[in-house]
Amino acid sequence: MKYLYSFLTFVVTFFVIISPGIKESWILESINIIIALICSIGLFSYQNNPFSMFKIFNIFFLFFFCIAPVLQFKNDVHFFGTLFQESDYIYTSFLLLIVLILFDLIYIISYSNYYKKHKYQNSGNEFFISLNNNKFSKSAILLMIILSGVSCFLMLWLNSFNIVSLFVRGGDMKDAVDVSNISSLILSNFVRPIPMIIFISALIFKLRNKLIILYLLLCLLFTCPPTGVARYTVAAVYLPVLFQVFPLFRKKNVFVISLVLALLIIFPLLNNFRYYDESTSLKLSLNFDQFLELHFDSYSMFMRVLKDNIITYGRQLLGVILFWVPRSIWPDKPVGSGYFVAETTGLSFNNISMPFFGEGYINFGIIGVVVFTVFLSLFVAKQDVSYWKNASNTKTQSWKDIKYYIYIGMFMFVLRGDLMSSFAFLCGYLFAYYFVKKILTKNMN
Repeated sequence: MKYLYSFLTFVVTFFVIISPGIKESWILESINIIIALICSIGLFSYQNNPFSMFKIFNIFFLFFFCIAPVLQFKNDVHFFGTLFQESDYIYTSFLLLIVLILFDLIYIISYSNYYKKHKYQNSGNEFFISLNNNKFSKSAILLMIILSGVSCFLMLWLNSFNIVSLFVRGGDMKDAVDVSNISSLILSNFVRPIPMIIFISALIFKLRNKLIILYLLLCLLFTCPPTGVARYTVAAVYLPVLFQVFPLFRKKNVFVISLVLALLIIFPLLNNFRYYDESTSLKLSLNFDQFLELHFDSYSMFMRVLKDNIITYGRQLLGVILFWVPRSIWPDKPVGSGYFVAETTGLSFNNISMPFFGEGYINFGIIGVVVFTVFLSLFVAKQDVSYWKNASNTKTQSWKDIKYYIYIGMFMFVLRGDLMSSFAFLCGYLFAYYFVKKILTKNMN
Protein backbone atom coordinates (compact mmCIF):
# COMPACT_ATOMS: atom_id res chain seq x y z
CA MET A 1 0.00 0.00 0.00
CA LYS A 2 2.87 2.40 0.76
CA TYR A 3 4.05 2.09 -2.85
CA LEU A 4 0.58 3.00 -4.07
CA TYR A 5 0.45 6.12 -1.88
CA SER A 6 3.94 7.14 -2.97
CA PHE A 7 3.01 6.59 -6.61
CA LEU A 8 -0.20 8.63 -6.33
CA THR A 9 1.60 11.47 -4.54
CA PHE A 10 4.29 11.52 -7.20
CA VAL A 11 1.76 11.44 -10.06
CA VAL A 12 -0.21 14.39 -8.66
CA THR A 13 2.98 16.38 -8.08
CA PHE A 14 4.31 15.42 -11.50
CA PHE A 15 1.28 16.88 -13.28
CA VAL A 16 1.51 20.05 -11.19
CA ILE A 17 5.17 20.43 -12.20
CA ILE A 18 4.58 19.92 -15.92
CA SER A 19 1.39 22.01 -16.01
CA PRO A 20 1.46 24.84 -18.59
CA GLY A 21 2.38 28.35 -17.50
CA ILE A 22 3.58 31.72 -18.66
CA LYS A 23 7.18 30.46 -18.63
CA GLU A 24 8.66 27.01 -19.09
CA SER A 25 11.98 25.37 -18.14
CA TRP A 26 12.50 21.69 -18.81
CA ILE A 27 15.70 21.69 -16.72
CA LEU A 28 13.95 23.15 -13.67
CA GLU A 29 11.01 20.81 -14.13
CA SER A 30 13.32 17.79 -14.40
CA ILE A 31 15.14 18.67 -11.18
CA ASN A 32 11.88 19.17 -9.32
CA ILE A 33 10.45 15.93 -10.67
CA ILE A 34 13.40 14.12 -9.06
CA ILE A 35 12.78 16.02 -5.81
CA ALA A 36 9.09 15.07 -5.97
CA LEU A 37 9.98 11.40 -6.48
CA ILE A 38 12.36 11.31 -3.50
CA CYS A 39 9.89 13.12 -1.23
CA SER A 40 6.98 10.91 -2.31
CA ILE A 41 8.98 7.82 -1.37
CA GLY A 42 10.13 9.37 1.92
CA LEU A 43 6.59 10.33 2.95
CA PHE A 44 5.44 6.72 3.06
CA SER A 45 8.64 5.00 4.13
CA TYR A 46 9.23 3.65 7.65
CA GLN A 47 5.69 2.28 7.87
CA ASN A 48 6.16 1.36 11.52
CA ASN A 49 6.49 5.09 12.25
CA PRO A 50 3.09 6.57 11.33
CA PHE A 51 4.36 10.07 12.15
CA SER A 52 7.89 11.36 12.49
CA MET A 53 10.11 14.37 12.03
CA PHE A 54 11.48 12.70 8.90
CA LYS A 55 8.03 12.66 7.32
CA ILE A 56 7.41 16.29 8.22
CA PHE A 57 10.73 17.15 6.59
CA ASN A 58 9.61 15.48 3.37
CA ILE A 59 6.23 17.24 3.43
CA PHE A 60 7.97 20.58 3.89
CA PHE A 61 10.42 19.89 1.09
CA LEU A 62 7.66 18.76 -1.27
CA PHE A 63 5.46 21.81 -0.67
CA PHE A 64 7.98 24.62 -0.10
CA PHE A 65 10.93 23.54 -2.25
CA CYS A 66 9.27 21.56 -5.04
CA ILE A 67 5.68 22.59 -5.80
CA ALA A 68 5.83 26.25 -4.75
CA PRO A 69 8.92 27.33 -6.74
CA VAL A 70 7.77 25.64 -9.96
CA LEU A 71 4.36 27.31 -9.78
CA GLN A 72 5.94 30.66 -8.94
CA PHE A 73 8.32 30.35 -11.88
CA LYS A 74 5.63 29.21 -14.31
CA ASN A 75 3.26 32.01 -13.28
CA ASP A 76 6.06 34.59 -13.42
CA VAL A 77 5.57 35.55 -9.75
CA HIS A 78 8.21 37.95 -8.44
CA PHE A 79 8.15 38.71 -4.73
CA PHE A 80 9.04 42.35 -4.04
CA GLY A 81 9.62 42.91 -7.75
CA THR A 82 12.89 40.95 -7.83
CA LEU A 83 13.39 39.46 -11.31
CA PHE A 84 15.14 36.14 -10.79
CA GLN A 85 16.46 34.44 -13.91
CA GLU A 86 15.85 30.85 -14.96
CA SER A 87 19.47 30.09 -14.08
CA ASP A 88 18.83 31.27 -10.49
CA TYR A 89 15.96 28.79 -10.15
CA ILE A 90 17.98 25.96 -11.69
CA TYR A 91 20.97 26.55 -9.40
CA THR A 92 18.78 26.82 -6.28
CA SER A 93 16.76 23.69 -7.07
CA PHE A 94 19.90 21.70 -7.94
CA LEU A 95 21.49 22.68 -4.62
CA LEU A 96 18.29 21.72 -2.78
CA LEU A 97 18.27 18.36 -4.57
CA ILE A 98 21.79 17.74 -3.24
CA VAL A 99 20.61 18.81 0.24
CA LEU A 100 17.68 16.38 0.06
CA ILE A 101 19.86 13.46 -1.04
CA LEU A 102 22.47 14.23 1.62
CA PHE A 103 19.81 14.51 4.33
CA ASP A 104 18.17 11.21 3.35
CA LEU A 105 21.44 9.29 3.12
CA ILE A 106 22.63 10.46 6.53
CA TYR A 107 19.19 9.84 8.03
CA ILE A 108 18.99 6.27 6.70
CA ILE A 109 22.48 5.38 7.95
CA SER A 110 22.04 7.17 11.29
CA TYR A 111 18.58 5.73 11.90
CA SER A 112 19.92 2.22 11.40
CA ASN A 113 22.89 2.83 13.71
CA TYR A 114 20.83 4.56 16.40
CA TYR A 115 18.24 1.79 16.26
CA LYS A 116 20.86 -0.91 16.83
CA LYS A 117 22.42 0.98 19.73
CA HIS A 118 19.16 2.03 21.34
CA LYS A 119 18.29 -0.96 23.49
CA TYR A 120 15.80 -1.23 26.31
CA GLN A 121 17.31 -0.75 29.73
CA ASN A 122 15.45 -2.47 32.53
CA SER A 123 15.85 0.42 34.89
CA GLY A 124 14.45 2.81 32.29
CA ASN A 125 11.46 0.60 31.53
CA GLU A 126 10.70 0.15 35.21
CA PHE A 127 10.76 3.91 35.62
CA PHE A 128 8.34 4.40 32.74
CA ILE A 129 5.95 1.71 33.94
CA SER A 130 6.04 2.89 37.54
CA LEU A 131 5.07 6.36 36.44
CA ASN A 132 2.09 5.01 34.56
CA ASN A 133 1.06 2.89 37.53
CA ASN A 134 1.21 5.87 39.85
CA LYS A 135 -1.60 8.36 40.23
CA PHE A 136 -1.61 12.11 40.52
CA SER A 137 -1.85 13.19 44.13
CA LYS A 138 -4.49 15.71 45.16
CA SER A 139 -1.83 18.41 45.29
CA ALA A 140 -0.71 17.56 41.75
CA ILE A 141 -4.27 17.77 40.46
CA LEU A 142 -4.74 21.09 42.23
CA LEU A 143 -1.56 22.41 40.64
CA MET A 144 -2.77 21.28 37.22
CA ILE A 145 -6.05 23.12 37.72
CA ILE A 146 -4.35 26.28 38.96
CA LEU A 147 -1.63 26.43 36.31
CA SER A 148 -4.07 25.86 33.46
CA GLY A 149 -6.52 28.37 34.91
CA VAL A 150 -3.85 31.05 35.39
CA SER A 151 -2.58 30.54 31.82
CA CYS A 152 -6.12 30.89 30.49
CA PHE A 153 -6.72 34.02 32.60
CA LEU A 154 -3.51 35.65 31.31
CA MET A 155 -4.54 35.06 27.69
CA LEU A 156 -7.98 36.56 28.40
CA TRP A 157 -6.33 39.54 30.06
CA LEU A 158 -4.03 39.98 27.08
CA ASN A 159 -7.17 40.26 24.93
CA SER A 160 -8.89 42.74 27.30
CA PHE A 161 -11.24 39.93 28.40
CA ASN A 162 -12.83 40.14 24.96
CA ILE A 163 -13.82 36.63 23.86
CA VAL A 164 -14.17 37.63 20.20
CA SER A 165 -10.70 39.19 20.26
CA LEU A 166 -9.33 35.97 21.70
CA PHE A 167 -10.42 34.02 18.62
CA VAL A 168 -9.04 36.33 15.91
CA ARG A 169 -5.45 37.31 15.15
CA GLY A 170 -6.04 40.80 13.84
CA GLY A 171 -8.48 43.18 12.22
CA ASP A 172 -11.26 45.36 13.58
CA MET A 173 -12.33 42.79 16.16
CA LYS A 174 -8.90 42.47 17.78
CA ASP A 175 -8.59 44.19 21.16
CA ALA A 176 -5.22 43.49 22.75
CA VAL A 177 -3.52 45.00 25.80
CA ASP A 178 -0.24 46.81 25.16
CA VAL A 179 2.61 44.90 26.77
CA SER A 180 6.37 45.02 26.42
CA ASN A 181 8.08 42.82 23.87
CA ILE A 182 9.61 40.65 26.60
CA SER A 183 6.23 40.16 28.31
CA SER A 184 4.64 39.25 25.00
CA LEU A 185 7.34 36.65 24.30
CA ILE A 186 6.95 35.10 27.75
CA LEU A 187 3.18 34.88 27.38
CA SER A 188 3.37 33.43 23.86
CA ASN A 189 6.34 31.12 24.23
CA PHE A 190 6.17 29.97 27.85
CA VAL A 191 2.66 30.49 29.25
CA ARG A 192 0.61 29.50 26.20
CA PRO A 193 1.88 25.88 25.90
CA ILE A 194 1.44 25.09 29.62
CA PRO A 195 -2.23 23.95 29.36
CA MET A 196 -1.35 21.71 26.40
CA ILE A 197 1.46 20.04 28.32
CA ILE A 198 -0.73 19.58 31.38
CA PHE A 199 -3.62 18.19 29.34
CA ILE A 200 -1.42 15.62 27.58
CA SER A 201 0.28 14.61 30.84
CA ALA A 202 -3.17 14.04 32.36
CA LEU A 203 -3.97 11.64 29.53
CA ILE A 204 -0.60 9.88 29.53
CA PHE A 205 -0.65 9.27 33.28
CA LYS A 206 -4.35 8.36 33.20
CA LEU A 207 -6.11 11.00 35.25
CA ARG A 208 -9.58 9.45 35.68
CA ASN A 209 -11.69 12.46 36.61
CA LYS A 210 -13.55 13.38 33.41
CA LEU A 211 -14.69 16.76 34.72
CA ILE A 212 -11.11 17.80 35.38
CA ILE A 213 -10.08 16.50 31.94
CA LEU A 214 -12.85 18.60 30.38
CA TYR A 215 -11.74 21.64 32.39
CA LEU A 216 -8.13 21.19 31.24
CA LEU A 217 -9.29 20.87 27.64
CA LEU A 218 -11.35 24.09 27.86
CA CYS A 219 -8.38 25.93 29.35
CA LEU A 220 -6.28 24.67 26.45
CA LEU A 221 -8.83 25.85 23.87
CA PHE A 222 -9.15 29.31 25.42
CA THR A 223 -5.42 29.70 25.97
CA CYS A 224 -4.62 28.73 22.41
CA PRO A 225 -7.70 29.08 20.15
CA PRO A 226 -6.79 27.73 16.69
CA THR A 227 -8.19 30.79 14.90
CA GLY A 228 -6.52 33.28 17.23
CA VAL A 229 -2.87 32.29 16.94
CA ALA A 230 -0.28 31.88 14.19
CA ARG A 231 -0.49 28.67 12.21
CA TYR A 232 2.84 27.39 13.47
CA THR A 233 1.44 27.76 17.00
CA VAL A 234 -1.62 25.74 15.98
CA ALA A 235 0.69 22.98 14.76
CA ALA A 236 2.92 23.17 17.84
CA VAL A 237 -0.02 22.90 20.25
CA TYR A 238 -2.60 20.74 18.51
CA LEU A 239 -0.47 18.14 16.76
CA PRO A 240 0.60 16.78 20.18
CA VAL A 241 -3.05 16.78 21.27
CA LEU A 242 -4.14 14.88 18.16
CA PHE A 243 -1.46 12.24 18.68
CA GLN A 244 -2.56 11.59 22.24
CA VAL A 245 -6.34 11.97 21.93
CA PHE A 246 -6.99 10.24 18.61
CA PRO A 247 -5.37 6.80 18.11
CA LEU A 248 -6.35 7.11 14.44
CA PHE A 249 -3.30 9.31 13.85
CA ARG A 250 -1.08 6.45 15.00
CA LYS A 251 -2.25 4.32 12.09
CA LYS A 252 -0.14 3.99 8.98
CA ASN A 253 -0.29 6.94 6.56
CA VAL A 254 -3.15 8.74 8.34
CA PHE A 255 -0.92 11.49 9.71
CA VAL A 256 0.82 12.18 6.40
CA ILE A 257 -2.43 12.33 4.44
CA SER A 258 -4.07 14.50 7.11
CA LEU A 259 -1.16 16.95 7.23
CA VAL A 260 -1.12 17.29 3.45
CA LEU A 261 -4.85 18.05 3.44
CA ALA A 262 -4.38 20.48 6.34
CA LEU A 263 -1.73 22.41 4.39
CA LEU A 264 -3.99 22.56 1.34
CA ILE A 265 -7.31 23.29 3.09
CA ILE A 266 -7.19 24.04 6.84
CA PHE A 267 -4.16 26.35 7.02
CA PRO A 268 -5.40 28.65 4.22
CA LEU A 269 -8.73 28.84 6.06
CA LEU A 270 -7.04 29.79 9.33
CA ASN A 271 -5.15 32.55 7.55
CA ASN A 272 -8.47 34.39 7.09
CA PHE A 273 -8.44 35.16 10.82
CA ARG A 274 -5.14 37.01 10.56
CA TYR A 275 -6.96 40.23 9.66
CA TYR A 276 -10.56 39.26 10.29
CA ASP A 277 -13.47 41.67 9.91
CA GLU A 278 -17.12 41.49 8.92
CA SER A 279 -16.28 41.47 5.21
CA THR A 280 -14.02 38.41 5.46
CA SER A 281 -15.43 35.41 3.63
CA LEU A 282 -14.52 31.91 4.77
CA LYS A 283 -14.09 29.19 2.18
CA LEU A 284 -13.16 25.57 2.83
CA SER A 285 -11.62 24.16 -0.36
CA LEU A 286 -8.37 23.05 -1.97
CA ASN A 287 -6.15 26.09 -2.37
CA PHE A 288 -3.25 25.92 -4.83
CA ASP A 289 -3.19 29.71 -5.24
CA GLN A 290 -1.50 29.95 -1.85
CA PHE A 291 1.72 28.69 -3.45
CA LEU A 292 1.95 32.00 -5.28
CA GLU A 293 1.75 34.03 -2.05
CA LEU A 294 4.33 35.11 0.52
CA HIS A 295 3.41 32.20 2.78
CA PHE A 296 5.61 30.17 0.44
CA ASP A 297 8.54 32.58 0.21
CA SER A 298 11.09 30.14 1.67
CA TYR A 299 12.50 29.10 -1.70
CA SER A 300 12.58 32.70 -2.92
CA MET A 301 14.49 33.83 0.18
CA PHE A 302 17.00 30.99 -0.14
CA MET A 303 17.48 31.89 -3.81
CA ARG A 304 17.95 35.55 -2.86
CA VAL A 305 20.69 34.67 -0.36
CA LEU A 306 22.47 32.52 -2.94
CA LYS A 307 22.18 35.11 -5.70
CA ASP A 308 23.49 37.99 -3.56
CA ASN A 309 26.02 35.74 -1.78
CA ILE A 310 25.05 37.09 1.67
CA ILE A 311 27.37 35.58 4.31
CA THR A 312 27.86 36.84 7.88
CA TYR A 313 30.48 34.28 9.02
CA GLY A 314 28.49 33.08 12.01
CA ARG A 315 27.07 36.36 13.26
CA GLN A 316 23.46 35.33 12.60
CA LEU A 317 24.01 32.01 14.38
CA LEU A 318 25.44 33.87 17.38
CA GLY A 319 22.22 35.88 17.50
CA VAL A 320 20.21 32.65 17.50
CA ILE A 321 22.20 31.13 20.36
CA LEU A 322 22.03 34.35 22.40
CA PHE A 323 18.43 35.25 21.51
CA TRP A 324 17.66 35.70 25.23
CA VAL A 325 20.10 38.60 25.65
CA PRO A 326 18.14 41.92 25.71
CA ARG A 327 19.00 44.55 23.11
CA SER A 328 19.41 47.04 25.92
CA ILE A 329 22.53 45.07 26.88
CA TRP A 330 23.54 44.17 23.33
CA PRO A 331 22.53 47.07 21.05
CA ASP A 332 24.06 45.48 17.96
CA LYS A 333 22.37 42.14 18.52
CA PRO A 334 21.57 40.47 15.15
CA VAL A 335 18.00 40.58 13.91
CA GLY A 336 16.19 37.64 12.32
CA SER A 337 17.76 36.50 9.07
CA GLY A 338 14.66 37.26 6.99
CA TYR A 339 14.60 40.81 8.32
CA PHE A 340 18.36 41.09 7.87
CA VAL A 341 18.24 40.07 4.21
CA ALA A 342 15.27 42.36 3.56
CA GLU A 343 17.16 45.34 4.99
CA THR A 344 20.41 44.37 3.27
CA THR A 345 18.80 44.08 -0.17
CA GLY A 346 16.41 47.01 0.26
CA LEU A 347 13.12 45.11 0.15
CA SER A 348 9.90 47.01 0.83
CA PHE A 349 8.72 44.39 3.37
CA ASN A 350 10.80 42.83 6.13
CA ASN A 351 8.50 40.44 8.01
CA ILE A 352 9.64 37.46 5.98
CA SER A 353 11.01 34.01 6.63
CA MET A 354 14.38 32.39 6.04
CA PRO A 355 14.49 28.59 5.61
CA PHE A 356 16.81 26.49 7.73
CA PHE A 357 19.22 25.86 4.87
CA GLY A 358 19.28 29.55 4.03
CA GLU A 359 20.42 30.10 7.61
CA GLY A 360 23.30 27.73 6.90
CA TYR A 361 24.35 29.74 3.86
CA ILE A 362 24.01 33.12 5.59
CA ASN A 363 26.36 31.95 8.31
CA PHE A 364 29.03 29.93 6.47
CA GLY A 365 28.19 29.77 2.77
CA ILE A 366 27.91 26.39 1.01
CA ILE A 367 29.86 24.76 3.84
CA GLY A 368 27.19 26.06 6.21
CA VAL A 369 24.44 24.46 4.13
CA VAL A 370 26.24 21.11 4.34
CA VAL A 371 26.93 21.40 8.08
CA PHE A 372 23.35 22.45 8.87
CA THR A 373 22.01 19.56 6.77
CA VAL A 374 24.21 16.97 8.46
CA PHE A 375 23.38 18.26 11.94
CA LEU A 376 19.64 18.33 11.24
CA SER A 377 19.61 14.84 9.78
CA LEU A 378 21.50 13.38 12.76
CA PHE A 379 19.18 15.14 15.21
CA VAL A 380 16.00 14.03 13.41
CA ALA A 381 17.18 10.41 13.17
CA LYS A 382 18.04 10.31 16.86
CA GLN A 383 14.70 11.78 17.96
CA ASP A 384 12.68 9.49 15.70
CA VAL A 385 14.50 6.39 16.93
CA SER A 386 14.30 7.44 20.57
CA TYR A 387 10.53 7.77 20.36
CA TRP A 388 9.54 4.88 18.11
CA LYS A 389 11.81 2.32 19.73
CA ASN A 390 9.64 2.56 22.84
CA ALA A 391 6.31 3.55 21.27
CA SER A 392 5.37 -0.02 20.37
CA ASN A 393 4.68 -0.63 24.06
CA THR A 394 2.04 1.77 25.40
CA LYS A 395 3.17 1.04 28.95
CA THR A 396 6.38 2.94 28.26
CA GLN A 397 4.67 6.28 27.64
CA SER A 398 6.46 8.97 29.58
CA TRP A 399 7.30 12.64 29.74
CA LYS A 400 9.70 12.04 26.85
CA ASP A 401 6.69 11.50 24.61
CA ILE A 402 5.52 15.04 25.25
CA LYS A 403 8.94 16.44 24.40
CA TYR A 404 8.96 14.52 21.12
CA TYR A 405 5.47 15.84 20.35
CA ILE A 406 6.80 19.37 20.86
CA TYR A 407 9.64 18.70 18.42
CA ILE A 408 7.11 17.35 15.91
CA GLY A 409 4.83 20.37 16.31
CA MET A 410 7.61 22.97 16.00
CA PHE A 411 9.60 21.29 13.23
CA MET A 412 7.78 22.86 10.29
CA PHE A 413 8.34 26.30 11.84
CA VAL A 414 12.05 25.59 12.30
CA LEU A 415 12.38 24.48 8.67
CA ARG A 416 10.54 27.53 7.33
CA GLY A 417 12.29 29.94 9.67
CA ASP A 418 13.64 32.21 10.50
CA LEU A 419 15.87 30.34 12.94
CA MET A 420 16.07 33.06 15.58
CA SER A 421 12.29 33.17 16.01
CA SER A 422 11.70 29.43 15.73
CA PHE A 423 14.56 28.57 18.10
CA ALA A 424 13.26 31.07 20.67
CA PHE A 425 9.76 29.58 20.44
CA LEU A 426 11.09 26.04 20.69
CA CYS A 427 13.13 26.93 23.79
CA GLY A 428 10.06 28.56 25.34
CA TYR A 429 7.98 25.43 24.79
CA LEU A 430 10.75 23.22 26.18
CA PHE A 431 11.11 25.45 29.26
CA ALA A 432 7.35 25.14 29.80
CA TYR A 433 7.66 21.37 29.41
CA TYR A 434 10.45 21.07 32.01
CA PHE A 435 8.62 23.47 34.32
CA VAL A 436 5.40 21.42 34.30
CA LYS A 437 7.29 18.15 34.47
CA LYS A 438 9.28 19.19 37.52
CA ILE A 439 6.27 20.47 39.42
CA LEU A 440 3.98 17.52 38.71
CA THR A 441 6.51 14.71 39.17
CA LYS A 442 7.20 15.99 42.68
CA ASN A 443 3.52 15.49 43.47
CA MET A 444 2.93 12.02 42.04
CA ASN A 445 2.31 9.11 44.38
